[in-house]
Amino acid sequence: MNNYINIEDDFAYLQSLAGDDILINGVGARALINYTKTNRDEDIRTIASMTELKRGDIITWDNEQWLIISEIGHKRFCYYKGIIQKVNYNIKFIFEDGIIREYPAIIESKIFDVESNQFFTLPTGKIIVLLQDNAESRMINIDNRFIKMNKAFKVVGDDRTDKGLIKLYCDLDMFSVDDDKINEVANYETYKHTFTIDILNGNPLTVNMLVV
Repeated sequence: MNNYINIEDDFAYLQSLAGDDILINGVGARALINYTKTNRDEDIRTIASMTELKRGDIITWDNEQWLIISEIGHKRFCYYKGIIQKVNYNIKFIFEDGIIREYPAIIESKIFDVESNQFFTLPTGKIIVLLQDNAESRMINIDNRFIKMNKAFKVVGDDRTDKGLIKLYCDLDMFSVDDDKINEVANYETYKHTFTIDILNGNPLTVNMLVV
């Protein structure tokens, strides 16, 4: 009698039967997603998939974005397993080139520790922002500012030691006259590009505009 159990086939069957269609950094995949065993917070889940997972991956599931916040480590038999947390805001930064970049982020006045499965509350006026570590998020530096929740915040520190993630430590800041509060772009007037045309020969100028 053959008692051999094919774990890969069993997990593949379970994933196809009970799993969900997801996107991993925009690429289609399938995964099993559930609550963590020790935390019933709706914004914290576990994920397991035969497709490779890495800390910092953006998971699109059920029309919402989630960020893998735990170290994945080695492959477990035939699948990868980690902890995801729901992205609760998109934040904008404007840079010296005048380009506004928007980032999916987790903004917390408390932080979930994946080692102890507990939340730790931060002092009033301080928040932590978790972002995927990529070429664009690496452009964010100390003293950069953003607007969210009708408040302005300044980056006062960062932590890039967890591969795949960038953790920004931010303090509540005063609004500036250069801030665009409506569109939530801090320092907009400082870095926006304006263009002028000087006509030196006195001839009239005709401009054809294409409206898309």
